Amino acid sequence: MNARPTVFWPAESDPLVALFGTSVTATRRGETAIWRYRGQSVSVSFVAGGVVEASFAEHPVPDQVSKVECEAIYRATSRYALNEGGSSQMVDDMIAFFSGVRAPRFRFAALRPIESAA
Repeated sequence: MNARPTVFWPAESDPLVALFGTSVTATRRGETAIWRYRGQSVSVSFVAGGVVEASFAEHPVPDQVSKVECEAIYRATSRYALNEGGSSQMVDDMIAFFSGVRAPRFRFAALRPIESAA
């Protein structure tokens, strides 16, 4: 059995829901939790060693050269421990990202094409 520590989402995510209401949604895709708010998203995945990592994706925009829809991916400056403090820090970072904060709190990591449904 692959037991993992509990992430403190219920109480720790209250500020996120309080600020953004029903406009913020949460889903799961396998081992990844995805939070969305008005075209932005945060994907949270378990990493070895009792930590989770989050990828913060900006609103999709067309690439100026290829014209393909892309999203800018940002990373927080640290990973998050699977405990109450780590969860609180991650929710605080999510609130900041969804509120428009970028550098220096987040660093640009990549430009990722959006796969079309066609």
